[in-house]
Amino acid sequence: MEGQHHDCRAHPCHWRRGRQPRLDGFHVTRLLRDKGHTVRAFVHRLDERSDRLRTLGAEIVEGDLRDFRSAAAAMGGIRRAYFSYPVQEGLLDAAATFAAAARSAGVEQVVNLSQWLQEGGEQPTPHQARHWLVEQIFDWADVGAVHLDATVFYENLCTWALGSLTRAGVVALPWGPEPQRSRWWAPKTLPAWPRRC
Repeated sequence: MEGQHHDCRAHPCHWRRGRQPRLDGFHVTRLLRDKGHTVRAFVHRLDERSDRLRTLGAEIVEGDLRDFRSAAAAMGGIRRAYFSYPVQEGLLDAAATFAAAARSAGVEQVVNLSQWLQEGGEQPTPHQARHWLVEQIFDWADVGAVHLDATVFYENLCTWALGSLTRAGVVALPWGPEPQRSRWWAPKTLPAWPRRC
């Protein structure tokens, strides 16, 4: 079964995973809670970010997304799930675990925050190639995958660049050779996120 690529506003999400409340997790949780939806947030650790989600009324579950037992326990009783992973190592492991846990729990639909990708497996950058593989994982899991074809968010670039600047003294981004061009967006500049899926 091939996943859908379209406007996610028609598919409300009731479980979200993301460690970037400033970018998508907090924003999506706030939007869902404002509409009266119940949200369970699966967080890596309890901290001020999870406290902010709890303040919105989200149920907080702490665990490791790359641990099947932890993810499966968090998905119990969930009908729809939202997958978002920060720009860091572990995307494929996290997606495979998430997909297996969703299938095991009988989740009806997984909304995957992906990227604008080229048709087929040939992608211009290693990061986009990993996102293409994630889409395949969710499609194969047969969990009603909807892939949000997002652009590059400015906040992700800031986080990624700051990390490489601190570690190596350079701004290193995972999007391919020097001539590679990308569009950048800050979520706060979008009037109604998600605007384009």
